[in-house]
Amino acid sequence: MVVELVLFCVPISGYGHPTKGIGGRFQQFDTQAFHKALSDSGSYSCEGNLLWIGDVCSGVPIREAAVTDNIKMQFPNGPAPIWQTFVIAVPCATYNPMEHLGVLEAVSPEEDRLVVLKAAARDIDDPVKMKLWAAHIKTVPLRFELLPSHSDRHFRDVTLREQVVARFNLVARTTYGRIIELWNFKISMEREMGGSASNAKLAEMCSRCFRNVLQVLIKSFKQFWATPDDCNVLGVERWGGPMGPRGAKFSFSVGRWR
Repeated sequence: MVVELVLFCVPISGYGHPTKGIGGRFQQFDTQAFHKALSDSGSYSCEGNLLWIGDVCSGVPIREAAVTDNIKMQFPNGPAPIWQTFVIAVPCATYNPMEHLGVLEAVSPEEDRLVVLKAAARDIDDPVKMKLWAAHIKTVPLRFELLPSHSDRHFRDVTLREQVVARFNLVARTTYGRIIELWNFKISMEREMGGSASNAKLAEMCSRCFRNVLQVLIKSFKQFWATPDDCNVLGVERWGGPMGPRGAKFSFSVGRWR
């Protein structure tokens, strides 16, 4: 990619052995520590240059729209620290990554790397931003793992992707949960403001945190809740469907912030 060539031309970047940049989260790569950790536990974590990783592609189509969305979410205003850990396969215990810079094989999702490079490419005409990009890109979290066979690398790739899905299922709001979240925010915001907030105002404020907050979703509050001023707890009732046994009454209460 052109952005890689530009980053190599920035003084702070390059393939060579790591030098101090914008980092401090992990130690810089150390060959002796690498071999000891690999021998002891089969893995080694450090900071290093994202461009040490080669352009190996899985051959599976990438969702460009999702890449664009993540660029907007992670790097809306330009360069920023890169927090994702990039996992690199080590084929044998005697392998020296410093002899294979630029062609290391990552088993973590290539989409994460693509997001960073495309975000940097967006700012390619800004020398100041490109220097910051170079500093961030050369100090990303790396984890080297001993994965001798192709099947080891393949299934580690699959596992890492499934871990992302499991994490999403753990913390992502359901549509119903998001409505409750928005309602609680509306109540607390109105108490803080000392007045009511319009649907448009609420949508504007919430859109700073997540995408596609539609006014129609906010208006749907009226379909789910009554708003008595004299109660501390908001009762919600549903019949049947996915929220309870068929034909049975399902109810719960949502605490109201005061």
